[in-house]
Order: sequence, then C-alpha cells, then structure tokens
Amino acid sequence: DFFRKQYWQVLADGSTVPLRLPEDADIVGYLGGQLLLRLHSDWQRGQRRYVAGSLLALPLSKGSLGAAFVLFEPGEQQALDGVETSKRFVIIQVLDQVSGSLKLWRYAAGQWQAVAAPAFPGGALEITDQPWGGDVVYIAASGFTIPLTLYALDLQQMELSVLRRQPPQFDAAGIEIQRFQAASANGTAVPYYHVGKPGAIDTPTLVYVYGGFGMPELPHYLGNIGRHWLAQGFAFVLANVRGGGEFGPAWHRAAQGVHKHRSVDDLLAVVADIYRRGLSAPAYTAIQGGSNGGLVAASAFCRQPEQLGALVCEVPLTDMLRYPYLSAGASWLAEYGDPEHTAEREALQTLSPYHNLHADYRYPPAAITTTLGDERAHPA
Repeated sequence: DFFRKQYWQVLADGSTVPLRLPEDADIVGYLGGQLLLRLHSDWQRGQRRYVAGSLLALPLSKGSLGAAFVLFEPGEQQALDGVETSKRFVIIQVLDQVSGSLKLWRYAAGQWQAVAAPAFPGGALEITDQPWGGDVVYIAASGFTIPLTLYALDLQQMELSVLRRQPPQFDAAGIEIQRFQAASANGTAVPYYHVGKPGAIDTPTLVYVYGGFGMPELPHYLGNIGRHWLAQGFAFVLANVRGGGEFGPAWHRAAQGVHKHRSVDDLLAVVADIYRRGLSAPAYTAIQGGSNGGLVAASAFCRQPEQLGALVCEVPLTDMLRYPYLSAGASWLAEYGDPEHTAEREALQTLSPYHNLHADYRYPPAAITTTLGDERAHPA
C-alpha cells in the first residue's frame, strides 16, 4: 500500500534476493557499500530494538545485511526530515521542535564519523540537489520573516557560502513569531506558530493546516502573505496537527485510518486556543488547507461552523465514502481507511465533509477551488 513495500537485491547474474527489511521502512541512500534505512516503526533485530524514526546504516553484500549502525535516533521533540548522500558524506535534515537543522556523517577507514555541521537560522531547510560524484551540496533555508536563501556547503572544507538571497517581499519590522500549544480533545499538546504584529481580539487571522501522510509543515517565508496580509496588521497561524510528520512516525500514525478525526480535533483545538488567548475571535478567523489539508479544514468547518469566520478549501477531498474510486484515491487506503470495511466506513462517514452538511446550519463564507487537471484529488 502507500506506506509498505518489499525490497529485493538484483545480483550480477540477474537473480534476486529478498532483503527482509521492515515493510514500512524506506531505503533512502547507499554509501560505502552500506544501505541507509529509515524506520517508520520499531524494528527488533536480534538482541537489539531500533526505534521508529531512526536512520540506520547496514552493510550489504549479495543480499546479506551486516550489523546496523545508528546514524540518527530521534529525541522526544525531534524527527528525521530528509536524507541525502554526497560522494563521501551522509547529510541528514533533522526537525527539532519543528525547526530544521543538519547533521553530517562521513564513512572513512571502515568507520562512521560524525562531523560538526554549520548552523542555519532555523525554520525550513531543504537540500535542493542530489550531489552525486562530489561533496558540494546546495541548501535552501527560510523562516516566516527570513527570505529564502540558497547556500552552497562544501563538505570537504566545511565552508558555507550564500549563492542567492530572495529580496524581502514585505517589511517584517514589528512582526512577532510566537509558538504556543493547544490541548486537543484527548489532552495531546498540539503546537502552532502565531505570526503577526501585537493585535487584539478583532485581528483577522488565517489558520493554515495540512496534517497528513507524515508530511511536516515548517516555518517558511511568508512572501505574498506577508505583503498582502501581515503588512495590514493581520495574523497568520501554522497549525502542526497530528497526521503530519513534525514529530516523526508516531505523530503521523496518531491521526491515521479510523483516527483521522484527530487532525480535525487538533485544528479546532488550535482555533479555540487562539480565542482563549485573546488573539482573535470566530468572526475574524479563517481556516485554510489544500488537498489533505482541504479535507481537514472542510471537516472542521462542517463540525463547528459557529467557531469560524470563513473557509479557504483548495483541491480538497470532501467525499470520503467515494474517494478510493476517483483518480489516485485507492492508493490512500492506508492513510484514511476503506469505506468497504464497516468500522472504517463509520469513521469515514463521520469525517467526510460532504456527508456532514446540514440544511438547518448557518455556515460562514467558503472559497472552494478545484481543477480538472489535478491527478490526485479528483474534482468530484
């Protein structure tokens, strides 16, 4: 399914050997004769248990895997965000309290050696190339008020250079970035970022959500939003709800399948916490999401319309009883559940925005967009 696979090695004579790796693990690189394996669940191998979210290096020889070396094991507020290899190095993107950083390892003389990495300003980090054959890697970094900057990092010299910096799109003076936590329906602490100038209860506030497929939402430069929204004294909120990957595989699994409603619980908890802190009020608050985020936002809109001032819903999933029969929907059964299974169908019907609109409700305005060219979220 979407999250499980089986790996085989093709040998020189054309024969194949199963590698017997966990079905939900991902091979994310190969260096020095070693496979780099990312775990999405705990793996008991011999006398040792490797925890979910770890990155392992395993020597590979003709279908036989040697002893594993742990390159990264996440702490409580950490997650592995990405892995890249150069000629001699493994570059690891790490999230620490929903902010990016790098860790570096080098394989030399038959041993893995940790290498100190340069510091970045936090926020979103992205390796923008695949540096095969060399040891120079290009990294894009940004924050809510920090314009996107392209760096070149020479790993051999450990030299960091700025290649290009995006011009500022708005005046960030006076704009504050605050990180809060909201208590969800089951007591889980859900972090969110609030970005804006000091305001009051009547501050127009846009709350953005994704919360699916283990994909994290990180602080990123708010170019257009900064120019056309923040500059007017309005506020932007990024909700890091369960279902995303901000805190690793467990954060994703907590809102998967019959528990997908927890993404919606978390979003509504963030909205309620904004009101509790006096940062805005229902009449001045809009929620926004696209694709899976459109599902989460639309489901929250249908559940508690009185708590919202508007909805922006882009290329969403809205009919959760028919989604598997449209476009790529069948590949997402592991994320949402199967409407042909009774228990999962009940959960999907409760979640489904299309099945939870009521004629006797007064709904706030909604801007809903779709496209005939979307090969994933079918316009139906």
